[in-house]
Amino acid sequence: MNFGKRKRKILSVIIKKHIEFGVPIGSKTVCNELDISVSSATVRSEMAELSELGYLDQPHTSAGRIPSCLGYRLYVNHLMEAELLSEDEKNFINGTLCSAADDPEHLLDETAKLLSNITNSTAILTTPPNYKARIREVQFVITGKRNAMLILMTTTGIVQNKLFRCNYNITSELVDAFKRVINDKFKGKFLKDLNPESMSMLAATDSDMFLLMSPVLNALMEATREALEIRIKVSGEANLLSADGFESDDAIKVFKFLRSKKDMLKILFTRERGMSIFIGEEDLHPGLGAVSVITSRYIVGGRSGAIGVIGPVRMDYSGLVARIEYLSGAVGGWLGRILEIDA
Repeated sequence: MNFGKRKRKILSVIIKKHIEFGVPIGSKTVCNELDISVSSATVRSEMAELSELGYLDQPHTSAGRIPSCLGYRLYVNHLMEAELLSEDEKNFINGTLCSAADDPEHLLDETAKLLSNITNSTAILTTPPNYKARIREVQFVITGKRNAMLILMTTTGIVQNKLFRCNYNITSELVDAFKRVINDKFKGKFLKDLNPESMSMLAATDSDMFLLMSPVLNALMEATREALEIRIKVSGEANLLSADGFESDDAIKVFKFLRSKKDMLKILFTRERGMSIFIGEEDLHPGLGAVSVITSRYIVGGRSGAIGVIGPVRMDYSGLVARIEYLSGAVGGWLGRILEIDA
């Protein structure tokens, strides 16, 4: 940053006031907010220079200034003051997560809803990668004369169900045999190690049982594949539509982005740890020039998932960073408790 203290103060005031009111900010407002004595003429001159440097935009000839994406970038990197959550808000967050801490999937669903509610933004959250997940147990439920459901439970708390159909009648004795064979062969194995080769090993040891269990093994393979996939949870999409100054065309582009798992994961996992802030026209994703994305990583058992928000460029960066940062730590801790591992 190559300019002095007064310009920094003026830029900071304009950004804070524009975030608060959503209108161009004039020199009179800036003078009233500065903690230093300076004339309106001097402030106007400084604002003109900030505009020439690309940190401010002037929507109309006689209007005040609004921050540019470059101005917001300088603000979040150098000028933004850290916001501290109140004890009441911390207690509310922890109480909400505690009430959902009966199951990892339930906890993550409620975390996404909570984040969208306390930020009035669109919340995005991923499950942690499951490359270290092992099979905890496999169970079966008979659902019809020749149909049943395989229930895969992993050491990372994922529960994946998969229906399958046999060309013979399924009895409780057969289901008990399926459960015994599957758990004997695969319990404790890494999900990523279940593949056609490992299934062939079962065929080599008991070809008759392998033929009988072919639909079961196919269901297990499919459930394993789905359990290994990172899932993305989105909550509060409607908050984009109600945001001040957010055009419908911009919303359409964002909704299209939210439907692309590949594009979302690329942004959510940009950094392995810590906070990331993408602002407007920065090299984020085609069509997302009207929004900013703030993400953080939560850690559980040496693995990390992502949590964050999408909203208009004019957003309360300080408040959002504080809430995302606190919530990422809290959800990692609660997941660790549920899974009985160190977060």
